[in-house]
Amino acid sequence: MKNAGQSFLAPLSVGYSESFIGKLKAAPAHTCSEATEIPVTSWDNLGFDPLPTDYMYVMKCPSGSGSFSDGKLLPFGNIEFNPFSSVLNYGQGIIEGLKAHKKSDDSILLFRPEQNALRMAVGADRLCMVAPTVEQFVEAVKIPPPDKGFLHIRPLLLGTSPQLSLTPSSEFIFLIYVTPVRNYFEGGLEPIDLVVDDKTHRAVPGGVGHVKAIGNYAGILRAQATAKENGFSDVLYVDSVHNRYLEEVSTANIFVVKSSSYSHSYTSRAASFVEEISDPLSSSGDEDDCVAEVDWDNLGFGLVTTDYMYVMKCREDGNFTKGELNPYGNIELSPSAGVLNYGQGLFEGTKAFRKENGGLLLFRPDQNAMRMVMGAERMCMPCPSIDQFVDSVKQTALANKRWVPPPGKGTLYIRPLLLGTGPVLGLAPAPEYTFLVYASPVGNYFKTAGALNLYVEEEYDRSARLGTGGVKTISNYAPVLKAMSRAKSRGFSDVLYLDSVEKKNLEEVSSCNIFIVKGNVISTPAARGTILAGVEERVVPVDELLSADEVFCTGTAVVVAPVGSVTYQDRRVQYKTGVQSVTWELYSTLVGIQRGEIEDKKGWTVEIN
Repeated sequence: MKNAGQSFLAPLSVGYSESFIGKLKAAPAHTCSEATEIPVTSWDNLGFDPLPTDYMYVMKCPSGSGSFSDGKLLPFGNIEFNPFSSVLNYGQGIIEGLKAHKKSDDSILLFRPEQNALRMAVGADRLCMVAPTVEQFVEAVKIPPPDKGFLHIRPLLLGTSPQLSLTPSSEFIFLIYVTPVRNYFEGGLEPIDLVVDDKTHRAVPGGVGHVKAIGNYAGILRAQATAKENGFSDVLYVDSVHNRYLEEVSTANIFVVKSSSYSHSYTSRAASFVEEISDPLSSSGDEDDCVAEVDWDNLGFGLVTTDYMYVMKCREDGNFTKGELNPYGNIELSPSAGVLNYGQGLFEGTKAFRKENGGLLLFRPDQNAMRMVMGAERMCMPCPSIDQFVDSVKQTALANKRWVPPPGKGTLYIRPLLLGTGPVLGLAPAPEYTFLVYASPVGNYFKTAGALNLYVEEEYDRSARLGTGGVKTISNYAPVLKAMSRAKSRGFSDVLYLDSVEKKNLEEVSSCNIFIVKGNVISTPAARGTILAGVEERVVPVDELLSADEVFCTGTAVVVAPVGSVTYQDRRVQYKTGVQSVTWELYSTLVGIQRGEIEDKKGWTVEIN
């Protein structure tokens, strides 16, 4: 490797090496003259929209290897993703952006690509990902004529292994695609008009604002769109703690010049499909009633591939087409899809339960639908209606009925995903969206059947005040992997987060809510969704956690999980558990209603037979 300090002093001149030409020949055949020929493009009208080019560069890191294989050039096109992929469900991905410029002698200049490589390595460590080496960070081809623009190069590092529970991906893909572009802002080099937004926060001190995680971007689309509707070019954000110090513009750093000196913002950042089928349900009655051959007694919270998934698409008119069931399989996405580059995605989680008579029950699916509607508004996305959402969940459950575990053996976990799948280069809402529902039979979320041992996290924050913590965007989850993995390596079950401002009030566990019991009062940190009747919702200081009688977690995946101990600042506090606890009473009542064993007086369950 070259001396890093030396390579940063000047732009890097790039030529076509023999090995590079060999890779070109591995792709669809071009003559040498065709490979260097300037394409027919209206360079004077070039903007900042994605323009498909000839090739993309792909390199993979298989599960268990810990390093990337040799990369290769492939014809530019869609890439396949398992619907369970970590990047689609939990936003585990990092982007970079650099430029290639053509000189008058047709040679190509790259500007400090090692810096982008190093920044990606820092981000990968924060998001529990494997990064390519600096040497593996590569250049690409096809650029505009001199003075007509430049080639925008977009490296992507994505977690691609199928993950249902919240854990780091075990497989990764490093992908580079390119597009010729000109000016990011429509006015070119004309001055831009910014508006300071103190109602939306882009990042939190203990979060991932200092790395180029794809999840950092979709959450600011609403503020950016509002600013543009009011005639501004972009948004300038202030810090989430004091709400007064400059941070950055949506996708750029901010500098202030006074007399002969200039200042940067007070925080230092690194810088910021499927085939049609006739009738998937046209099976005989015997087939419909059969149960899949699964070892139900040893069912965990891993991935079990089922038969069908539900797909519905929305294009630029904002309306979703009629959805349909398709055989479960990989989906194709453009490398420039909004979800892959800016984390524009939402997910939900609900369950189907099998009754003793073989019938199926859903538990309050309309609440999941309403939460997705609210999340879509926050993330600048169109959303299926509540009826469309509930119908899709019903169809997915019925189509995969044989995968619903027997009573008492588990449930069918159903995962609706709303993804920005249309191509986009500049930070903007995707032009197309896909609503996808898949399912997997599951047992307990936590591997151990006993009470949980939680660790109170003080270094990292889960979300920012006025950020996106209140909606189920995929970008909320990859940032917690670092703290969660560290806690598990020390013998804890999971992490309990504190608020990002005062660092003294409870928020939630990585993927579930937290409740404390003291006497005959159950308290939970202020929540934005529906909570159990009789619960006191308020600010809960960490000091109250240390004096509680019981502590438990709730969520679709975890149901009601007792907490046996919490460790805070090296102090370990234990709590009451077992069949005489309030936690057990709540768990048995909730599960009884969900399975149809206890009368549902609230109208929460939906029978779908």
